[in-house]
Amino acid sequence: MSSSDPRVQALRAAPPLAILAALAAVVDLAINRVVVRAAAESVEAPVLLEWMRMGALPRNLAGIAGLYALVSALTTYLRMPGFAPLYVRLPVAGFAGILMPSLTIALMLPRERLTPLIVLIGMFATNALISLFGSAGASYRDRVLKVALILAVATALQALVVVTIASLRAVLGGGIGGPIAYLCRHGGELTWLLVPLVLVPAALPRGRDRRAMISWGAAALVLVIGIALAMAGQDALPPHYSTVLYGAFRVAALPEEATILYVLVATVGFAAAFAGMTSDDPWKRQLGAGMALWIAGGYAARSPIQLLDAVLGIILLARAAQAADPEGLRRAALRWRSPPTRGASAIIEREPEPEAEREPAPAEDAERASKAASEP
Repeated sequence: MSSSDPRVQALRAAPPLAILAALAAVVDLAINRVVVRAAAESVEAPVLLEWMRMGALPRNLAGIAGLYALVSALTTYLRMPGFAPLYVRLPVAGFAGILMPSLTIALMLPRERLTPLIVLIGMFATNALISLFGSAGASYRDRVLKVALILAVATALQALVVVTIASLRAVLGGGIGGPIAYLCRHGGELTWLLVPLVLVPAALPRGRDRRAMISWGAAALVLVIGIALAMAGQDALPPHYSTVLYGAFRVAALPEEATILYVLVATVGFAAAFAGMTSDDPWKRQLGAGMALWIAGGYAARSPIQLLDAVLGIILLARAAQAADPEGLRRAALRWRSPPTRGASAIIEREPEPEAEREPAPAEDAERASKAASEP
């Protein structure tokens, strides 16, 4: 399939505003879920309120740009027949129809007016969509993305188990499913952390041209800043370090002494993500944006903005997996063709294939030779 085909180019590139949403999500994470929480007990209230007002801009930008990119990606996914078979697109449409109104309402309402039902519906729909998109993307040949998407599906399924058990406990009481919830909670954290680590080699630039050097510089800058902040935070916030990390990523499996590993993994993932987003290759930019959104979404997200980050991130990774496979590019170029008669179902129009020239049969060759010999 030619790379100049507009449908192929649309698949290789991130949806509109997706990269902007990823950058805003990283800034939202840094200000609202790290800096504000870390300074809550050491900074005066007026200064903290000013930081919170500053953090409203990237959060609103991430919400608006993320919703637009999510609608664009879902529309493309459901409209084009080659992105997935019908039995996958139907549940995607169903869960998207549940998630989009919930996210829109949740992002517009103040945080104190969010009801547990809205959050619970959003969590179930988000993890279901992660499972569906991850399964669809894992069917393609790229091994790195296949492994990463399988890990993402495992993360979503374990999060669903944890949420279901917690909901049953709230309704029925008691310690229902305690060991299962414990194992899924810790296993889900592990698979969530492994997703960006697996994707690091695919996002890093190759070559030594000027644009590759810019990408390497962006990755090195993010890596240095992240490690410096991780070390400074561990020294300045020894009693509250794990609390800040839990608020940022919802991870709590490691002991207090080892919680810095969460920051190191996230820093490496963000460094590779920024290397991808500054690349001149649209495929790497889409992959980098998906990595950044996946990390910013955290594990078993509950807030509306984190749910949006997680589901948009997995969609970008699934698109990148399809764009990395020649078969996926061929499927992206398929289109619907209306049938000539009313009542018939739509069929898929494949790209025309060149017809091979038919070789003459031996009998035809003998007949032609006898005719030529009989002529004077």
